[in-house]
Amino acid sequence: MKPSGLLFFLLLFSPLALAQTLSLTAPNKSCACSSEIEDPLEEPQSFNYGKFQGQCIDSCRFRPARILESSSHLIVGNILHLGGYYKASIPLQNLAKVEMGFEEFLPGVSHVVLKFTLDEKAPDIILLSQVNQQKAAIPIRSLVLSSEGVPPKDHPYTLMEAYFGNFLLAHRLVTGDELARWIAEYAHPLKLVELKIPTETAGKIFLKGVQKSDTQRMQDVYALFSNNCSTSAFSFIDSQSNITRTGWQRFLDALPIAGPWGTLQSLQERQLVTQ
Repeated sequence: MKPSGLLFFLLLFSPLALAQTLSLTAPNKSCACSSEIEDPLEEPQSFNYGKFQGQCIDSCRFRPARILESSSHLIVGNILHLGGYYKASIPLQNLAKVEMGFEEFLPGVSHVVLKFTLDEKAPDIILLSQVNQQKAAIPIRSLVLSSEGVPPKDHPYTLMEAYFGNFLLAHRLVTGDELARWIAEYAHPLKLVELKIPTETAGKIFLKGVQKSDTQRMQDVYALFSNNCSTSAFSFIDSQSNITRTGWQRFLDALPIAGPWGTLQSLQERQLVTQ
């Protein structure tokens, strides 16, 4: 077998490649967030591949966004806000500001998010509880797309497990208040960089991220250097441009680290920030 053929064979039958041919999760009612509250959008699941097969996904923390209506206006469910899940009508035309957030969870290493904020003159987005119609509506001003590696319940996120493809990838949709809550809880430094993105494009980028979350439903493996928080953010942004990236440039996209190379440099190359 030629070296190129051997490499193809090894990749084809690697654990990661085999995992991608199967459903990566399995329905599991015992993994439900609460035994007392039934949420129709929760879909409790467990890992169906690899090292953590059979172990629960923490659906109190990790859920994909769900598009409930998109014909006349966009209604999205599974929006995480201060520990609870909500649905809301999202006025895409009113999302005026896009920021990339860098949450430094290890020295020099950040988790990347995209934060979308309403125009100052736009009315609030109103959150409605998914499980309790009597609960008061909650007004918010910002939403955050946070693509994350998903470990099994009660298991910490580690770079080593992420490197070996043992985590799933979830594109969570949370409120700006929820982002602020966990930043305060974990005492992680957060840097928000405003992006030079036209208002008419901001909503399209947001929609792309929500659509990806809804269609993927955690059926993708998190990869530390190729399918992570920053590559996901750039895929949403780049969906609205004709940009092409070399393999090396895509590698730099995936590095949310301090220093001259990495995600911030990729923003500068795209002319999305002031250098």
